[in-house]
Amino acid sequence: MHGSAAARVSHTMGKLADLLAANFGGPIVGLVNREITTAGVAATRVFRLDADRVGATIVNLSANKVYAAPFADVSATKGFLLGPNGGQLVLDYRDDFLTVGAEWYVRASKANSAIFAIELVAQAAPAPAPAL
Repeated sequence: MHGSAAARVSHTMGKLADLLAANFGGPIVGLVNREITTAGVAATRVFRLDADRVGATIVNLSANKVYAAPFADVSATKGFLLGPNGGQLVLDYRDDFLTVGAEWYVRASKANSAIFAIELVAQAAPAPAPAL
């Protein structure tokens, strides 16, 4: 391409942001800990229902067991175990289909168990400028 460069979606992510925008038809935004930062002994929503979420990760930062699932009655016998000190769950639309956009809940073996949760959410492409 000669002359002027194409407009970038994000100046901070460069080519990576351009590739993601081309793949999803608009920019991708990372939302960190949008709902909560700790899991407790009662189930708590970590991701709200979002049909534009294309990926997500939950990391257990605590020394306790944390369980995650796409239903509110998550428990030690009904959910994914995120092991202590770094256990994680990664959701990707290519592997996990519609469950990526579902509501997700976490529950821990002890109160105040720190977690890190990031969601990758597709944003609508900007409307084209009107023709002059």
